[in-house]
Amino acid sequence: MQRRKLEALNYSEPLDAGSAPLVARIVDDLVRTTDSYRSVKLQCAKHAQEVSTFNTKVGGCIGHSSVLIVCQSTCTVHVRHQHCNVSSALAVLCTWHRRHS
Repeated sequence: MQRRKLEALNYSEPLDAGSAPLVARIVDDLVRTTDSYRSVKLQCAKHAQEVSTFNTKVGGCIGHSSVLIVCQSTCTVHVRHQHCNVSSALAVLCTWHRRHS
C-alpha cells in the first residue's frame, strides 16, 4: 500500500522493510498537510471575498457620510444666516421699542 502511495507521488526509489513504518508516517503527514493546506486556501478565498464585500459596503457608507457632511454644513450655514436675520430683526425691534416707549 505504501509503495502505491509513493508511486502516486512520483517516488520510485526502493523502500526497505526497516524504513517502511517511518515512510508510512511521513506520507500520511504529507497527505494531512496537503489537505489542511487546501482547506486553509479555501478559507482564505472565502475570507478575501467577505473582506471585498465589506469594503464595498464601507465604500457606500463613506459616500453617504460625505453627502451627510455636505448637508450638515449647508444646514449650519443656513441656520447661522437665519440667526443673523433674526438677531438683526430683534435688534431693530428693540431699538424701535426703546424709542417709542
